[in-house]
Amino acid sequence: MKKRLAVRLPKLYLAPSPGKGIGVFAFRRIRKGEQLNDWTNDDWRFVKKKDATGKLKSLCQHFGIWDDDGYHIPRDWHRMCISWYLNHSDTPNVGNPDTESAYALRDIRPGEELFIDYDEIGSKSIVSKDFRRSIKRR
Repeated sequence: MKKRLAVRLPKLYLAPSPGKGIGVFAFRRIRKGEQLNDWTNDDWRFVKKKDATGKLKSLCQHFGIWDDDGYHIPRDWHRMCISWYLNHSDTPNVGNPDTESAYALRDIRPGEELFIDYDEIGSKSIVSKDFRRSIKRR
């Protein structure tokens, strides 16, 4: 008798998002309150404002989560956690009560895009004003 390997299907996948570039989508049904992803300090790094110059400053301003002291950005731009691809909505289906986890705010259907409110990421951080303006123009 052959042994069957247990396969754990992913919850999320990346795909084109109409008008937003790349987005995060549900692979399977996700129930309200279900934890979507854990991202740890290994996924991001902090850059002080005074140290963000040139092209790094541009990346920080457009894609970073900032606070008064600097920017939270991916540790490695070539190996980013899927959570960096969550797009903004004023009516999100994903909540981020702290900076290390995200939860479904309602049931999410397979194939549905996941959205987060950038102004609600963590308690002190918000997405850069320039980036937020560019998203809302789309």
